[in-house]
Amino acid sequence: MLKEVPNSPRLLEPEEVSQLIEAMPDHQRAMVVCVVYAGLRRGELFYLRWRDIDLRSEEIHIASR
Repeated sequence: MLKEVPNSPRLLEPEEVSQLIEAMPDHQRAMVVCVVYAGLRRGELFYLRWRDIDLRSEEIHIASR
């Protein structure tokens, strides 16, 4: 039997990212912006805590878990 080859994920174009962010409800917008512009993976986002965010230096610290 032949194995099925998974399709590569399609990256969003910049205009699509803008449309997605504009369409998000306010309470989800910050999360989506963080994922898109910081390049976070799903697991990295789910494990992110406030202590990982340094607002003064504008850095997010991602720990491998």
